Amino acid sequence: MIDRVHLLRTNRAWCSSCYESWRSSGHPVYEPLLWMFQVVTLCHDHRRPLDSTCPSCGRKQYVFSSKSRPGHCSRCQSWLRRVHDVDAINHDVAEQLRTAEMVADLLAASPCTRNHVRWRNIPRIDSLVAFCRTQNVSLIRALAEPINSERRRLWYVHHRVPSSIVEQALQTALQATTPAPLPALANQLGYRADASLRHRFPELCRQIATKRRATLKVSRRRSHVMPVPRDRVERALVEALNKGGLTNLRTVAASVGLSSTRRFYKDFRNLRLAVVAKNREIRKQRVHVIANTTKLSQGSDENDRRWNPGVKHRSCAAVDCRLVQ
Repeated sequence: MIDRVHLLRTNRAWCSSCYESWRSSGHPVYEPLLWMFQVVTLCHDHRRPLDSTCPSCGRKQYVFSSKSRPGHCSRCQSWLRRVHDVDAINHDVAEQLRTAEMVADLLAASPCTRNHVRWRNIPRIDSLVAFCRTQNVSLIRALAEPINSERRRLWYVHHRVPSSIVEQALQTALQATTPAPLPALANQLGYRADASLRHRFPELCRQIATKRRATLKVSRRRSHVMPVPRDRVERALVEALNKGGLTNLRTVAASVGLSSTRRFYKDFRNLRLAVVAKNREIRKQRVHVIANTTKLSQGSDENDRRWNPGVKHRSCAAVDCRLVQ
């Protein structure tokens, strides 16, 4: 019917006011099964949070122990007395009280309650309670009959951080110069996503998102850069064309303040082609000079061998020297 994950407590929890009232009235002291559920954090009779540590020794209590006695500490055997009568009331008491009442009603009707709803996955108690809150139905009805809900997915609530802590964290983030993203704030508070924050504090979340968007937009805004005048670019290309030697178009672009040669291709196509043609002609001339020099050198070697047969070719002499070495 209900998944056992996060269902029961691993340590004892109790209401010291209930212990005191039972003891003073002569009723037997016992531990209700309702206190064993993790989702129940409030006593629905006295409307105060359940205790989980001994007021005498300050230690937690095992669920099962050979020295356990209802109303007494299993460590020091002292009475689990009431430390204070008046507790600070927070704004989550109504929801905690409703949760305790729903679980109590389910326990009271459990002998005759059957699960007639086919769930794709076995629901957990915390998710089931959250679903019942949103649909304003009881746990008994949610388990006994199908509920037509507009929301297809249940809320998977792993834990609930007190609203005061969440609100303080959101207020601190809003006061920052550049607020942190909402998913990061949710992770810091222990949530996997920011859906819970947006549901509980929609206005604060909206203000944080708006301020962060505006701050990042201002910081990313690029400074206005004046375009390079056309006559300046044209003058630099003409000077490079009339100058002797090879011309590097990237160097020319950097000299006038351009980050690339893209503007040469778009606005100065003829000048760019003229510079490319000049560079090609200069390379051809250099290749021609090197070829002529090589031919003259080979011709002089042939003449030397013809008039001096004992003199070897320069390249042959160099090979002989390397073989000797």
